[in-house]
Amino acid sequence: MRSNSSFAYARRWGQPLGCLLGTLLLALLLLPSGVLAQQPHRAGLVIRHGDGRVVYRVVEFTEPEITGADLLLRAQVPLLTAGYGGMGQAVCSLDGEGCPSDNCFCKSYTNPSYFWRYYRLNVDGTWSSMAFGPDSRKIHDGDIDGWSWTAGESGLPNMSIDQIAAKAVNSASPEAGLSEPGTAPPTWSAPPAGAVPSPAWTGSTYLGFVLILLLLAGAIGAVLIRGRSGRKP
Repeated sequence: MRSNSSFAYARRWGQPLGCLLGTLLLALLLLPSGVLAQQPHRAGLVIRHGDGRVVYRVVEFTEPEITGADLLLRAQVPLLTAGYGGMGQAVCSLDGEGCPSDNCFCKSYTNPSYFWRYYRLNVDGTWSSMAFGPDSRKIHDGDIDGWSWTAGESGLPNMSIDQIAAKAVNSASPEAGLSEPGTAPPTWSAPPAGAVPSPAWTGSTYLGFVLILLLLAGAIGAVLIRGRSGRKP
């Protein structure tokens, strides 16, 4: 008699439970990829030399933001800097062109005046000169920084981050000017070797995931309680 009762119970509630479990599995499969495995952020770097050569870099990072100094360091471009008072660090030499750190603006005393000028790309495709050094600049996903060894206009191209990435990986393109990492010691401290920042879920995505699990768990619990209360002793 008990076996027949168990069979009837399983037959009655097995299908609803199976549907609920299937829905849970489907919800997990349809979750945004950022919940299960966070995609890294990207920032672009464009460096224009005095002779017109352009170097392109794309740096991936998992932190919510990095500084312009971090972007330069992680791009692995040969770099020399010097302190510039309240303005932060000044870039003296970049990718082998510029001045020594003990005379950071050695070419600025002439006419025309050359030094490494710092820019950021605006959403309208124009470049804006930065009033402070790169250690004060906050870089977020999709941002693009530019450096130009110039005495006037930046001469920097208007490019999307995807276009910069294509240039950076295409070593066959002479314009890409991909240079090997140099040995010049940077002033800024690089991240410790092997350090991997902890991924951060976005609040809205995490909350949605939790709500789905709570709703499904509550539905399954309600079915089980109802089934047990309806069984005869």
